Amino acid sequence: MRDKPLLFVDTNILLDFYRARGEAGLSLLRHIESVLDVLIMTDQIEAEFLNNRQKVISEALKEFAIPEMKVVVPAYLQETKAVKAIGKGKAQIKKAVETLKQRFAKLLEDPAKNDPVFKIVRRAFASDNSISLKARGEETRAKILQAALVRFQRGFPPRKKQESTTGDAINWEWILHCAKTFEKEVLIVSRDSDFGLFERGLLNDWLAQEFKDATRRKAHLVPSLTQALEKLGITVTADEEREENRIIEKAKNGSLNPHGNFPVFWPRVLETVERRSSAIFCNLTHATSVTYASDKLTIYFGFNDLKSLREAENGGCRDLLQEIFRDFQFAPLKEITFANDIWTEFDLEPQSGFAKTITCH
Repeated sequence: MRDKPLLFVDTNILLDFYRARGEAGLSLLRHIESVLDVLIMTDQIEAEFLNNRQKVISEALKEFAIPEMKVVVPAYLQETKAVKAIGKGKAQIKKAVETLKQRFAKLLEDPAKNDPVFKIVRRAFASDNSISLKARGEETRAKILQAALVRFQRGFPPRKKQESTTGDAINWEWILHCAKTFEKEVLIVSRDSDFGLFERGLLNDWLAQEFKDATRRKAHLVPSLTQALEKLGITVTADEEREENRIIEKAKNGSLNPHGNFPVFWPRVLETVERRSSAIFCNLTHATSVTYASDKLTIYFGFNDLKSLREAENGGCRDLLQEIFRDFQFAPLKEITFANDIWTEFDLEPQSGFAKTITCH
């Protein structure tokens, strides 16, 4: 612990891993176990995690309720391959959703056996090192709680408006105590605005000054666990970094969007589209995400938003986007794909009628 900064991981970061997909998300979370010697932990974090875990899982489960997808097809087309593919695809989706619901139920019923996130986090809670408030004596705990109460009563940050509990104050007072005791800088991983402008990595001015005055050192607000782990000398894979970026975007928009992001230039594209075609602009604002790689552009729409998907395919959108990309001096687009999130969310192959790729010439 001598040469490393201390690490504090907020509850919201831990709960966000219930949005993770595949092994990359879990392997990133497992890195926490390799830094337990510098992990600042409070029973407040444990209580918040256990108190909100079921709610987070239940909310995710509700979002798996897929609305009825009605496709009206004339009788003379009922036996076509396209119609049969749609029927087959709907059956696949329903089966996948039921499987996921069963897994969610097991997570709730027996987390110690079936919930990998719970098992990893619980091992962190069980740490009995000197920077775990739960493992300290009654005298130290009472001192921290009293300081937190005074902080709360005076309205000092970190604190939400109209907040009625001292949870954030307890965490901050313990962070200060550990940093001062061990003469360490601290990495604070949180996406809670109470701590500052997390997207820019800027700690609240009051907290930054208070920390410096108390410790003669610096506290760093870090928006991602990936960044914090790298500062601690832990090697993070590209897959793990991509997965956390997806989790962060997913947390921001509160959706089950499997991609969860847009290219940095996309707002500029939309501004140009709005000036040239209000109809196409309105349609593209319904996109849930956009990817761009190797001169191939893919625009995703919500899994039940077939209307927007069809309008994008047939409304002159391709020609306008190609024109704009040329104006921006990007390489000419080789392909434009309009796709529906429903297939990528369940790792299924897009079927006819749900995705359309246009090869550009």
